[in-house]
Amino acid sequence: MSAARTLPTSSPRRPGVNLWAEWARLEIATARRTVQPSPLKNLHGTLLVCLAKQEWPDLNTYNAPEVVWRIHKSHHAGVDHRR
Repeated sequence: MSAARTLPTSSPRRPGVNLWAEWARLEIATARRTVQPSPLKNLHGTLLVCLAKQEWPDLNTYNAPEVVWRIHKSHHAGVDHRR
């Protein structure tokens, strides 16, 4: 039997998460029964990203402790809210 082929999680040209590879990895692990689901947490989140007229919009008014991330990209406004 040949060694299991590993799926790449990212490529040198596109760093980050390859969603198709991660999905395939989970499907294979589930079929082999080698993955245990994580315990459920009662957490909710919202990701909001939109285009802005300003080059660098001011997001400082969104200063709630639940805001865990702000986008830093020209002509974009975005926050990640978790509770």
